[in-house]
Amino acid sequence: MNYKNQTDKIREIPMPRGYQSLIHTCYSKLSRRPTSILWTNGTNLIHFRVPDQDETIQDSFLTKNEIFKFAKKVDLPNEKAYQMQEHPINIGITDFHYYLLFQESITILSTITQKIVLTEEFKGALVSDMTYEKKTGIFWIFSNKGITKLDTSKEST
Repeated sequence: MNYKNQTDKIREIPMPRGYQSLIHTCYSKLSRRPTSILWTNGTNLIHFRVPDQDETIQDSFLTKNEIFKFAKKVDLPNEKAYQMQEHPINIGITDFHYYLLFQESITILSTITQKIVLTEEFKGALVSDMTYEKKTGIFWIFSNKGITKLDTSKEST
């Protein structure tokens, strides 16, 4: 890749040893193109806005990011909210919410307020993964007890 400003330094984002990073892309329901990306390095939840269709992607695209707040069951005070207390097994993002999947629960937070909207326990089940079907707006959550459907097609703020 050829960068305009060769003197720019690459900013290193630390990652804990033995942790596999997770990433999820949000697609516009209208244009079906990516609008944002949520990534975790095991320490933080990092949100990137994908430039609009008519915008030029600059070299600085990946350096313009926002650290999203982390929560599992309750909203944390600001001094703790930006550091992950427990690693999710998967993450997801839609137009208005981001999703943190844990082995025994899922936490849904607002992308606008970064506060918990819903926490759902999977009583007696051990969750293994989730996948997103972008055409229908459905997250499929897999556990030892079966598959759970989480429909986001009619979400709002």
